[in-house]
Amino acid sequence: MCIRDRYKDGVSAFYTYWKNFTTYKNFAWKEEFKVSDMPDRWHRREAEKANAKERNNARKEYVAMVQQLAIFIYNRDPRVAKEKERLEEERLLKEEEKAKKADESAKRRREANKKLWAEIAEKEAQDEEERAARGDAVSYTHLRAHETPEHLVCRLLLEKKKR
Repeated sequence: MCIRDRYKDGVSAFYTYWKNFTTYKNFAWKEEFKVSDMPDRWHRREAEKANAKERNNARKEYVAMVQQLAIFIYNRDPRVAKEKERLEEERLLKEEEKAKKADESAKRRREANKKLWAEIAEKEAQDEEERAARGDAVSYTHLRAHETPEHLVCRLLLEKKKR
């Protein structure tokens, strides 16, 4: 049985129980009024409400105290600290692996893009050579595709003059 299984079976179950602790005690000793001594029905109901409120408050206080004690001990347990360290190491390894895969994927994408652009540039160069050999003029859209900002300004000024 590995350490992780022992942790899950024993330590984790123990702290899960005590951190989520509830009690079956009724806290009757916290009652302030004795309902049977009340003179009428209205007073009995009010006394019962006050007693129920006191019992609930005492129950909440008791449960909170036990849960806080469990958390206090949990934070100082060396087995829990080891498990937290192990989980952190696992998380870091997974992140590292994920980053490595992302880098490899990006590298493959860049290489594929370089290859694709090289093929496109080669095909474009061949097309230009064929056009030049035939004596065809270069198309207007082809020129616009390679237009720089300076050329754009000049073209727009020339078009403006023509109007």
